Amino acid sequence: MSAFLQLVGALKEPVEEDKIYVVAMCSHCKNAIEVYQRMIVQKKQTLRIAFLLDSLSGGGAEQVILNLASGFASAGFTVDLLVCKMKGQLLGQIPANVTLIRLNSVSSLSGMLCALRADIGCFKLVMATLIRLKKVPGNFRSLPAIIDYLKKNQPAALLSALPKSNISAVLAGSYCRGSTRIAVGMHSHYSAGSQFEKKENSIKDAYMLAMMRRYYGRADVVIAVSNGTKNDACEVLELPQDQVAAVYNPVATHDITELREEAPDHPWLAVGDIPVIIGIGRFVAEKDFPLLLDAFAKVRQERQVRLAHLWQNHGCLSAKNSDLARCRSAGVIGAVSLQYLSLIH
Repeated sequence: MSAFLQLVGALKEPVEEDKIYVVAMCSHCKNAIEVYQRMIVQKKQTLRIAFLLDSLSGGGAEQVILNLASGFASAGFTVDLLVCKMKGQLLGQIPANVTLIRLNSVSSLSGMLCALRADIGCFKLVMATLIRLKKVPGNFRSLPAIIDYLKKNQPAALLSALPKSNISAVLAGSYCRGSTRIAVGMHSHYSAGSQFEKKENSIKDAYMLAMMRRYYGRADVVIAVSNGTKNDACEVLELPQDQVAAVYNPVATHDITELREEAPDHPWLAVGDIPVIIGIGRFVAEKDFPLLLDAFAKVRQERQVRLAHLWQNHGCLSAKNSDLARCRSAGVIGAVSLQYLSLIH
């Protein structure tokens, strides 16, 4: 609360066009938010903030962007949400107070040519990848649409969260050479992710790492979700410490107050003598859920316990089929269909 009020106090100074203030809001900061909103009303000009997403898949980074977009809009900013691919589990969760902009896509070849016009210096990297993959990289297909948006709307800032959209954001900003400040996000330890890459993806992984090293340093700021992520970004991407800011995710949204009133309806979570271990998150390599299964199996040798996992897709546990089958045969593992925020109980 005190840190938030310090930020609000800083906003008493005149807002300059080349500055953007990032506000992390939670349901316990109502007084501070009211003060902040009164200040916003007094501004002569409302700042436009844009957020960029590759898709609306159910990942944590995408959810964070939606939370931020809604928070900025509630604080009085004009907010645009740019989406490259209108698909994913979060399609129905787009905040009503933001403007959704569906970005048109072009062919992979047209996107690549647009990227080269923005930065001819990436020619060798793109062409080398094209030759090795025997196809044109498709991560620039929405770049022309992003450039058009920046030219027409000239937002004060464009915030992105994931590697593909981060690179496109920097390229679009470089192409337009406008006043829009480009902020790119780091939501995971890239070094850890690289260790889990499959061999067949090694070419794409090397390409993406090289692109990140080339363009992240050209952003106005890199926003990491923790100090550990910041240190990892500086080491792996060779970024200076003063270019990376650690800003924790805005997870304490207003929905928590409502969801905490809902009682879990799964029998495992009723009052009983058998403890329940709960895992939350996607089944991707970086999460290392096989380690949880190993630990769970060892605990089961000593005491009765259950394991539940909360997420939409459970197909990625195939790497540990034997452990999963063993747990299921004992009736001690299951996918619980619950809002994870209900676990506040």
